[in-house]
This record gives sequence, C-alpha cells and structure tokens, in this order.
Amino acid sequence: MRRLLSFILLLATAGVLSAATCPLSNTLRGDFASTAIATLSNTSACPSLVGDNACCTQEYLNSIGSQTDPFMTMAKQYLTHIDESEQCMASLRELSCGLCSEFQDSFTLGKTFSGQVRLCDSYCTNLYNNCGGVLFEDSNDGVAELVSEKFSNDPLELCYILFGSGQPLRGVLTENVRNCFSSAQQCTDEDIEGFYTECVDGKRSYVYRYKSSSTCTAGKPLPAPIAGLQCDMACSPGYYLPGGAEACLPCNPGTFSVGGGVSYPFFKTFPSVEEGFDHYVESTNGVDFEHGVRIESADNSGWIHNNTYLASGPGLKDRQNSVMAYTAKFVREGNITFGYKVDGEVCRRCERPAALWILFFLLSPLLFFFFFFSFFFFFFFPPFLM
Repeated sequence: MRRLLSFILLLATAGVLSAATCPLSNTLRGDFASTAIATLSNTSACPSLVGDNACCTQEYLNSIGSQTDPFMTMAKQYLTHIDESEQCMASLRELSCGLCSEFQDSFTLGKTFSGQVRLCDSYCTNLYNNCGGVLFEDSNDGVAELVSEKFSNDPLELCYILFGSGQPLRGVLTENVRNCFSSAQQCTDEDIEGFYTECVDGKRSYVYRYKSSSTCTAGKPLPAPIAGLQCDMACSPGYYLPGGAEACLPCNPGTFSVGGGVSYPFFKTFPSVEEGFDHYVESTNGVDFEHGVRIESADNSGWIHNNTYLASGPGLKDRQNSVMAYTAKFVREGNITFGYKVDGEVCRRCERPAALWILFFLLSPLLFFFFFFSFFFFFFFPPFLM
C-alpha cells in the first residue's frame, strides 16, 4: 500500500540579535574602533570589506596595504621572499583583513597589553599549503628550509611559530570550530536557527543554535537565549509569532498563517527526527497486524520523500507495515490532522479467483468434449460401459 501524506500541527518561530563589539580596540586603540563603524573610505587593501561595517580604522587598512600590520610583520620575521608567492600573501592578507570584521568579538579577546586571535586548524592548514614553496629561516641557526618540508609532520606548528609569541597581538590555536578565524565562510543570520525549550511551570525559553547543515565559522555570534516565554501563546489566522517574541504580528504579503500552528501542505525535504517525525518498517509475522516488530535494515526504510510529498515506500513484503510516527508534547488543547490518499493497492485476495476463472475458460473446450463423448458412448453402447 502506498500513501501520500500532508500534515497540519499547532506551533511557531525566529529572533533578536546583539550589537557587534570590537575587543581588539582595548589592545590597539589606534587600529580598531570600540564598535563597528560605517564603510571606510579606502578599502583597496581589503576589497571584501566594501559595503560592510568594520572594526578597524583607516590607519590599520593603510598598514595592510604597506605590509606593516601586526600579522604580516610577524610572518616576515621567518618567511623570506614572501612577496614572490601570491598564494602565501593572499592567505596572510586574509587574516589581516579578517580582523576588520564587524564580528571580531566572535574570534578575538582583547586586553590592555595583549590581544588574542583564535585561529582555526583549517586556516593554519591552508596557510601551510599556500606557503609551502616559501623559505622558512630560523634566526637561531640561520638554516632555511621550504615550509612544505620543515612542517610536513605538523602543519599547524607553522601558525604557532609565526604568530604564537607576538606582542601586543598573537595567534592562539583552538579546537572550537565555531569561534575561531577560518578560511571558511563566516556565519550570518542565514546560518542561525532557534528553537523552544521544554515547558516548565507554563514557561519556556527560546534558544539559538547554528544549523546542522552550516559549515561557517566565527562571524555572527549566537544571540543570548530568551527566557520566561508563555507556553500557551497562540496567534489568530493571518498572524504569526516570531521566535522569542511575546506578541503576534500580521503575516507579510504573499504569506499566510493557519493560526496558532503550522501547516505542511507539501514537503520540500523529509521531516527530521528533531521535528518529531519517525518512520520505519515493521513485520507483523502474521500474528498481530496492529502491533508489529520494527525491522532494523537499510533495505526496509519505509516512507520516502518523493518530490513534494511523502510516500509509504516501494518493496513492502507480505505481513509488513510502513509506519510514519509523529511525537509531540501539547501544552494546550488543539488538534492534528493527517491527510493521505491511496494511489495503488494490490488486492491479493482477489488474485486467486481471477486466476481460477482464467483456468476454467482455458479448460472449458476439453471439458465439453469429455462430457459429450461420455454421454454418446453411454447412450449408444451401454454394454461397453459395463
């Protein structure tokens, strides 16, 4: 049996974000502002800043252009003829310009005499790869080796030696893949989602997290949780409740609300376990059709996503059910409506009678001749039959 599912449930969502600060202003006052400022007049040294607010000042941008900013200065103490490698220069400039980000506070710590920049392993690995053909010269022994050879056993050590002991700014390696500087895309509002916690004494909180599909680092930090929200808050049709809000708002043009809930008229993707859905195949073993045994097998996935709807899945065997389950905790009276239709159900009990009729029509000529000749011989030759 194949069934197509649509779904309606009561629910709500969305968020409030905090202003950006620039911690490195505590360390390098002339290079960084205390809060992100409007677009700078000359961003040629860091073209990616065009149109964005920035934590750095024009003086700091000018130092990047002249290759005298803190991180470039630290790198030049060890890397020789660095100007000859465009890839290596681009990686170093990426870090220097990254400090201008309006979300500097997501990967830096600024103190009066010492500032820290948390570096992701991924950035240090890219720096090693892009600077592999550059000579690294140790001032202690005067021996120069290619970066690719000297740090082949531990590429992350390159970051540690170049930036680990700098003053007043230094780089610190961290295993926190979110709150560190990386070559990956920085997090934006699109990478953040919110969810409600369980209700306790009629109250709940709205908590933010990064989407599981997002690979961003640093950038937009997670907003603080919003506590003390009513659990039974509901909106009328045509209104919706933004996540973490305490008042309903009219729907935007071109959108709609079922009122105090959410509707799934079609499915763009398969609903997740986090949303309360579960699906599987169970075997009844011919004993109890309503209470089967769950089958843990990759060949029996049950329900599938098919374009815009859910289908119970092909390949079910005898005495098997394709199960779609939904679990939710209700904090007020409401209802759930499931819509489905059957688009093809094989009637196995009807197959045998059909087959018997076909067999009868195939054998009917033989049966006719058998009865005809039996009657003929019985009527005209009775002694023979005896």
